[in-house]
Amino acid sequence: MYYKRMAIMLFLMINCCLVRSNSSCCVDKIARFIRADSGQNNNYFHKLGDHFVAEFMDCHNKFDNLATIEELEVLLRQAAQAAGATVLSIESFAFPPMPWVGMTSLAVLQESHISVHIWPQYGYVAIDIFTCGAHIHIEKALEVLRQFFKPMRISFVKLDRGFTHNEEYIFPE
Repeated sequence: MYYKRMAIMLFLMINCCLVRSNSSCCVDKIARFIRADSGQNNNYFHKLGDHFVAEFMDCHNKFDNLATIEELEVLLRQAAQAAGATVLSIESFAFPPMPWVGMTSLAVLQESHISVHIWPQYGYVAIDIFTCGAHIHIEKALEVLRQFFKPMRISFVKLDRGFTHNEEYIFPE
């Protein structure tokens, strides 16, 4: 079942995320798949949360609008609010020399975290969102970030975080 889910997710990513004409369909279709698939939890897996990793590529033109750490923090607050999450604190750092070598910002949420790592010289943004609240809509946070950075390409992975109740463990080779 796991491999079937991953194949469907890969199919969605290839058909939506890598097509330059409409990257917004990626978030919508994958979110629908995740909701439909979320009822699949079996007796062996105790799900504790969702972990999303996204990569936004070819974002060069939007970095002109992001001049300060404060603006990045406002963007993270907007993304968290859109998802229905509660921001407890935000910690950010700009890597010298300025104006652009990179920035990292971490929003600690009551429900877990959102982090954004920016490499403007490559037009690349790495996003990590982990939540443990069933009421959180991560796809809405991703949409706020996508609308701001306007990536030409998106890579997206969703992981169910939790543990198994059986003795069968799978280790990567």
